[in-house]
Amino acid sequence: MSAEDTISAETTNEKKSFFKRLFQPGIQKKQLKKELDSIKIVLNERNQMNYHHSLNIKRMEDSIVGLFSKVNDRILSEVALKEQKSEKKNKKLDFIKEKVNRMAMPVAGEMNITSYFGNRVHPILGTWKMHNGIDIAINYDYVYAIMDGVVKKTGWDAAGGGNYIVVQHNEVYETVYAHLAQVYYNVGEAVKGGFVIAKSGNSGNSTGPHLHFAVKEYGKYINPIPFLNEMVKYNQLLANF
Repeated sequence: MSAEDTISAETTNEKKSFFKRLFQPGIQKKQLKKELDSIKIVLNERNQMNYHHSLNIKRMEDSIVGLFSKVNDRILSEVALKEQKSEKKNKKLDFIKEKVNRMAMPVAGEMNITSYFGNRVHPILGTWKMHNGIDIAINYDYVYAIMDGVVKKTGWDAAGGGNYIVVQHNEVYETVYAHLAQVYYNVGEAVKGGFVIAKSGNSGNSTGPHLHFAVKEYGKYINPIPFLNEMVKYNQLLANF
């Protein structure tokens, strides 16, 4: 039997005893008052117990609600943090995808430059002539597109370049590959940086197998060496991005 049941039984017995004596002849008012006060005390104690019991239940409910609220807030915070990190990562990947093209050197391995950009004595004509690119020693080997682009021109350069291919990379840059043995792409076809686009050779005015490589910026020839050096730095920066 619980404490509440015990108190309830005691209260009932007290009431029965009180009313039994109340109707007995000769009962003293002083004794009745004492009995009545005793019943009031018992009832008050019971009410107090019920109050504290209800209060404890309410506190437990509040504690449970508070606990779930904290857990919920923590879960929401963790989800928001993961979404933020994911969004940041996606933005980073989108930047790489949209802004950065793969870059490659025009030939594999170490580049052995045999003739530089600028005025020189032409090896066949014997006169001073502007050399609009660089000559790279390579013996009938693959030639690579340095960046993504679209083939702008292919054919035979009657001015001495022999078989050639021109790739337009964007509105600013285009690259020229000449003295080729074979060209693997046609005008209008898209190429990616690092794609094999031709095979080097000895066509046109040439004293031996090599690749003539030139770069145009806004339609004007520029020195390819600083351009390629910047590409190397850019690739290193991209690798650490």
